[in-house]
Amino acid sequence: MVANFSTIPTWMFDTPEPVTVQDDPAAIHWDYQQGTVFRDPGLTEVAEHFERIGQWYITGGFTDRFGVRHESGRNDRFAYWEVLCEPDVDHNLSPEVYTRLYDAVVERLRVLDPEMKFVGLSLSLINFDPEYFWHFLDPPNHKDGIPLDAFSYHFYATPQIFDPAALSGNDPFEDWHHVFFTQADGFLRQVQLIESIKRHLSPGTETHINEIGTFTPDVLNPDPVAPEGYWALSAALTAYLWSRLTELGIDLVGVAEFVGYPGMVYGVSLLDWNTGEPNARYQGLKLLLDNFGPGDKVFRSGTAPTLMSPETQVHSQAFESPDGRRRILLVNKYPEPRRVRFADPVRTISTIDATTGDGPAVTRHVENGEVELGPFATAVATVEPAAD
Repeated sequence: MVANFSTIPTWMFDTPEPVTVQDDPAAIHWDYQQGTVFRDPGLTEVAEHFERIGQWYITGGFTDRFGVRHESGRNDRFAYWEVLCEPDVDHNLSPEVYTRLYDAVVERLRVLDPEMKFVGLSLSLINFDPEYFWHFLDPPNHKDGIPLDAFSYHFYATPQIFDPAALSGNDPFEDWHHVFFTQADGFLRQVQLIESIKRHLSPGTETHINEIGTFTPDVLNPDPVAPEGYWALSAALTAYLWSRLTELGIDLVGVAEFVGYPGMVYGVSLLDWNTGEPNARYQGLKLLLDNFGPGDKVFRSGTAPTLMSPETQVHSQAFESPDGRRRILLVNKYPEPRRVRFADPVRTISTIDATTGDGPAVTRHVENGEVELGPFATAVATVEPAAD
């Protein structure tokens, strides 16, 4: 369980005018997070704010600034507390200011639960300024004793957005898979650079890439209808990124988000916001969780990448579990079926793709060591154990 409370009361910032809150609690309030300069430059005010939130959940309640006690009756425990979410865009905090804020918040929260760890940065996909990593991950930039347990950042693939409120007028769906996987490969190169910085400054710090997903270009559409095949494409990109990030040794990969909805970046959702039923993104994630886990060994499979073709049309990665079970993850990055031939003795394969809809993975037998992967397929092939 990771706690993340990202919204800072806007009155804690210097703003030209007071920021009003809408009366409707269900209204989407995009412009609440205003201000870039804290009215208390020492950051005590905002640190006390998060301390009270921590007390509410961890120690049963808090006493407010006016001496009034508020009981929660809670006794929660969190494995990690992530300090803010995307502070590089929400309030445009500089690496230096964010690092001071992280220290101030952690200094107060760690007293509430000495076993709780902390996650820093939580950068958006917008700004991968290397200075955030160079500054935050350098221990001398922190107060003595402040832990650098983990840091995090996010990635979402998205077509170019021309009209955020309607699907028409944006790039056609037929082009999205090229954009998504090209952006993913560019992101993976950034990950390698960031990991190099970490190894240089703070090698014991974990890397959490805890939001990955895709956007449709009509992110603010109040009445969206995702193109047919979109959810399978998004699932395929998730599986591809998870596979490549696992190969790079990333400690945690998180798929966002549980429920997106109309007007609020609906294309990231794992559930149908009308029915609450899983969509293909959820089913693809479930396929990964059902077949792979901690302790697996990772092996490159398929055609080796070359200078001219760093990644093939079908991505493949082999895994061996601690008990000796072997599985191959396959991702078809294209909207057309692709045939795959196995060198290993594969008898069954479980697949979700653009033809399986929102249903769970379909398992079928593999005949003569060859199978056809459907459009945007995420598939797991089980390798038969060697005969004694």
